[in-house]
Amino acid sequence: MRSFFQKTICKYRNKYVPLPKKQIKMKTVNYTDLRNNLNIHLDNVVNDCEPLIVYRSVGTSVVVMSLDEYNAIEETEYLTSSPAMMKRLRSAENNMNEGKGRKINIADL
Repeated sequence: MRSFFQKTICKYRNKYVPLPKKQIKMKTVNYTDLRNNLNIHLDNVVNDCEPLIVYRSVGTSVVVMSLDEYNAIEETEYLTSSPAMMKRLRSAENNMNEGKGRKINIADL
């Protein structure tokens, strides 16, 4: 397995999204190694909560990630896609930072 440094911009759903300026080290594997050690690689993706880049010599490389990570990305995209929701989230964050939040018990939910 070798390391791979992402570019400063990635294409996601036909949009170019800026990545953090700090280079992110990601695990990579070639297709043959993935196929030969599929169970190990999939367990590592889930247990380490870290995606795996699968390099293919012919065609575009792909990313393998856990379902939990994928769902978190989808939820974040949904929440940030609405300006009204972003305004509400920012307001809630400001309230919490100013000590205006209130504690509740999970059992009361």
